[in-house]
Amino acid sequence: MTINNDSARRKAELAGAKTYTSENPCARGHTGPRRTQCGSCLECRRENQVIYLSKRLAKEEAADIKFANDVSDRVCDIDHKIIPGARVFLMGREVPNERS
Repeated sequence: MTINNDSARRKAELAGAKTYTSENPCARGHTGPRRTQCGSCLECRRENQVIYLSKRLAKEEAADIKFANDVSDRVCDIDHKIIPGARVFLMGREVPNERS
């Protein structure tokens, strides 16, 4: 069956198509379109992007919280006293302050 897959991909390359459909499922069982250039499954690529972006967002949020806690020690009132419950905003959104 690999021969059929290769021929479908070759036909797509000759036609200038960016995607082609294979009869064989990918390693995760998807039978949808694949990229002609490298043969990767588009559904697998979407799943991988969701995983990557969710991990990246969690990592960025953790960094924002750490930064907010570090900055909250530097937020002072008029008498230069530290305000432990100060509200901190980063890029237009409030970041929780664990010290409040």
